[in-house]
Amino acid sequence: MRVYLDGDRSGACESLVVGEASNVVRFEREGFARIDAATRDGMVAYFAHR
Repeated sequence: MRVYLDGDRSGACESLVVGEASNVVRFEREGFARIDAATRDGMVAYFAHR
C-alpha cells in the first residue's frame, strides 16, 4: 500500500471488487469505502469511515 501526499492510496485487492461498483465495502485495516468505479485494470473508491 502506498499513501500519497494528497491522501490517495494505492494497493492490491481481490478481483471480485469489479462487481461491487456503487456498493460500500470494508477494506481490512483501513475502514469502509464506496466503490465508485472498478475494472480489471484498477478501481476508484472513496473513503467513508473507520
